[in-house]
Amino acid sequence: MKGQRIGDKYFKQQLLINDPNTSRFVPKMKVFTDHNFWVFLNEYKKVVIKPIRGSLGKGLIFITKTEPDIYDVHSLNQRKVISGKNNVLTFIKSNVKAKSMIQHYIPLVKVKEQPLDFRLICQREKGSNEWVVTGKYARVAHADYAVTNMTKGASILTVEDALSQSNLCNDTTNDISLTLNKVAISVARCLSKQFHKQLIWGCDLAVADDGSVWIIEANSNPQTNGFNQLETLQPMLHLINQYKQRNKNFWK
Repeated sequence: MKGQRIGDKYFKQQLLINDPNTSRFVPKMKVFTDHNFWVFLNEYKKVVIKPIRGSLGKGLIFITKTEPDIYDVHSLNQRKVISGKNNVLTFIKSNVKAKSMIQHYIPLVKVKEQPLDFRLICQREKGSNEWVVTGKYARVAHADYAVTNMTKGASILTVEDALSQSNLCNDTTNDISLTLNKVAISVARCLSKQFHKQLIWGCDLAVADDGSVWIIEANSNPQTNGFNQLETLQPMLHLINQYKQRNKNFWK
């Protein structure tokens, strides 16, 4: 059961919601149903639908209620305007092929008008309960895309460069960088209570345009390709691989 649930985004987010150290950083969310969709859309005006299982930004749909019965729908780099409740639901259901969840949209901080988020790698050594942030970078969405995945053309920046180039006040960027680290560690600690053998987590975090930090999701087998994009990130990749190698050799 644990092997199956470690890939369940909704289950992991529920664990985080119920932990006092992470609950305030988790967006409001529900399992996607017709009823939950209309409740969320009427309350928040913009929502995100995402598969409970999946990766690489596949299946994400952003819906904005622009007028009483007009909806702006954005999926990957495709955008369209739909009128009528039945029509927008028909479109969503034709594109949602698996069990999904719905959450309120987080207005992401931007660099040159493009949204960005942050990938932080947390690791521990076998026999230790101490989690460490071993690497981190920012992902800036490609023009016209609503997602920040590298496979969809996102560009990579250091966290420091992303925050300094963003539309945030520079006076707050150091505090936000520290908060990202603290939240990532809290995520790893929380999830390791359920998944005791896990030695690595990839924590995808967002910063809203008001400077607040949010947990997007945590991945049990995070890709580290982003660290190859910048020379300044190479020492982090080296550290990540050192942890992996030491854990691999732990029982030898």
